[in-house]
Amino acid sequence: MNILKIATLIVSCFGLYGCATSEYFIKPGINLNGFEYVGIYGDNAHNIQTVLGDLFERKGVKVISKTQFNRMTESDYNRLMLCEVIYRYTRGLRYYATIYLNIYNSNKDKIFSSNGEKWSGGISGENSDARNALELAFDEFAKKYERFNPIYTVDLLKQMKDEFNDWEKIGLTESELKIKLSSYSSDLNPIEGIWSSIEDNQYRLGIIRETNNSKRDFVAFILETDNPLWEVKQVKIEFKSTAYKSVFSTTYFMSDHSKQGTTSFINDKGILEIKLKNPEDNSELNTAFIKNYPSTNEKSFVDINKGNSQTSGTGFIISESGLIVTNWHVVENSNSIEVFFPQINKTFDATTVIKDSKNDIAIIKLTDFTFSKIFNNPIPYPISSSNIVKQGNKVFTLGFPLGNLLGQTSKLSDGIINSLYGIQDDPRLMQISNPIQPGNSGGPLFNSSGEIIGIVVATLNAKYFYENADIIPQNVNFAVKCDYLLNLSSMLPEDKEITQRTNKLKGLSLDKQVEIISPFVVRIRAK
Repeated sequence: MNILKIATLIVSCFGLYGCATSEYFIKPGINLNGFEYVGIYGDNAHNIQTVLGDLFERKGVKVISKTQFNRMTESDYNRLMLCEVIYRYTRGLRYYATIYLNIYNSNKDKIFSSNGEKWSGGISGENSDARNALELAFDEFAKKYERFNPIYTVDLLKQMKDEFNDWEKIGLTESELKIKLSSYSSDLNPIEGIWSSIEDNQYRLGIIRETNNSKRDFVAFILETDNPLWEVKQVKIEFKSTAYKSVFSTTYFMSDHSKQGTTSFINDKGILEIKLKNPEDNSELNTAFIKNYPSTNEKSFVDINKGNSQTSGTGFIISESGLIVTNWHVVENSNSIEVFFPQINKTFDATTVIKDSKNDIAIIKLTDFTFSKIFNNPIPYPISSSNIVKQGNKVFTLGFPLGNLLGQTSKLSDGIINSLYGIQDDPRLMQISNPIQPGNSGGPLFNSSGEIIGIVVATLNAKYFYENADIIPQNVNFAVKCDYLLNLSSMLPEDKEITQRTNKLKGLSLDKQVEIISPFVVRIRAK
C-alpha cells in the first residue's frame, strides 16, 4: 500500500477534522484555586502564549509580565503559577500538533501538567492544529480551576523554612564567638573571625575552626541575614584546608540550601572570595566577604611616627554616656586627652575605651559628663555601613583644620566620593575630594542625608603609599568606612543606642544640617 493510500485511510478513520486527545497530572494535595497569578514562558509558535494568556484571563487568572513579576511581594509569590509552554508539530504519515503545559509554583515545584494533541492529516493547517491542541491542554486545567480562593493558598516561605528546621546549627552568639576566638587569638587562622558579604550585605557570618567533624576544618554559620530562607546559627559554608594557607576547598549552601562544591581564597587585600555558579544559567557568581573581626595584621595607612608631643584632631559624639569617635593616631601614646566643645566653650578630660589601631579608629569617653546639661536635643545622625555608599555621592565633613589656628568653631568641607576604595583597592577606605588639613583627623564624613558613612583620615602614611604604589601622595584624601566603627561599637554596652538611632537630618538643606550637627562635633587635643 503506497503512502497516499495510507494517508487517505487515516483521514477516513479520523474524519475531516482529525482526532484529539488530552491528559493531565496534578500534584497530590494541591488545590489550584489557591493561585491568582500566572507567568507564561517557553515556546511561542503561532502566538500560542498570547492565546494561552487569553484562556487564563477568561478563567479569572491574572497574567503578569516580567516587569510585574519583579515587583511582586512575598505574599504575591505564594499565589503565583509559572506556566511553561512546549510545542511540537509532526509531519509524516500523520500531521499532529502537541502542546505540553507544565505549571510550577514560585518554588519551582511542578504542581500541574497537561498535554493536548490534535491530529488533522494536514488538512486544517498547523496554526489551527496548534491552537486546538492548546485548548485541549488548557481544558484539563480549566476543569480543576473554578476561581481564586485565598484559603487554598500555601505559605511557601513557611513551607520551605519548615523543610530545613533540622539544618545544622552552631550554638554560638556573636559575643560568645568573640570570646571563643580571643581564647586562642595568637593561633587564629586568617579565615577565622566575623565576615560580612560585600555586595548585598545579605549575610554576616562567623567562621570558626572545626573540632568534631573530620570532613571540614572550618565552618561558617549565620550571625545575621536578610534572607528569609535562612536562620541565625545555621551552617552556611564548610571549608577544608589545602596545601596553600589562604586557599580552601569549599562547600557552599546556596539560597535554596542546595549544595555547591567550589574553591575559596583570601586575596592579598584580605577579602574572602568564593566563586559559584548560577544554577539557572551556569554563569559565574562571585561572592565576596570582608572581615569585620578581629583586626587583621595589615599595614597601617596612618603615620604612626609623628614625633610630636602634642596632636590635635576632630571627634564626634556617638552616645549620651559621652562616647566620642576619633582617629587612633590622634590620641595614641598620649598621657592626657582633652575634648573641647566650642558651642559652650568648655573642655572635658577623656580616656580611651576601645581602639582599632590597624584601621585608625579610637572611641574615647568623657569624664564628669552629663549629656542633658549640654544638649537639649538628641544626637541627630545615624551611623551607616558602606553598602549604601555610591561613587559620585555628595559628602561633607565638619572639623578643626590646623587646630585652633583658623578659629574655635568647626569648618565645613564638601566634596564627592571619588572612589569606594583606597590605594590599590584597599577596601577599608573611600577616596574623597573634600579639602582636608591636619586637624580634620577623626572628623565625621556625612552623606547628603546626614548619615555618617566614614571617618576622615587626614594624616596619611607616606611610607605606606611609597611601599605599595611607589608614589608620594599629594591632595589625596581618604575616610575609613564606618563598617569598622560599627564593629567596634558592637563590643560596647551602648551598641543598641549607637546603631539604632533615628535620622533627624534627612531632607534638610545643607546649612540646616550643619547647624544641627555642629554642637556634636568636638576638637580633641592629646598630650
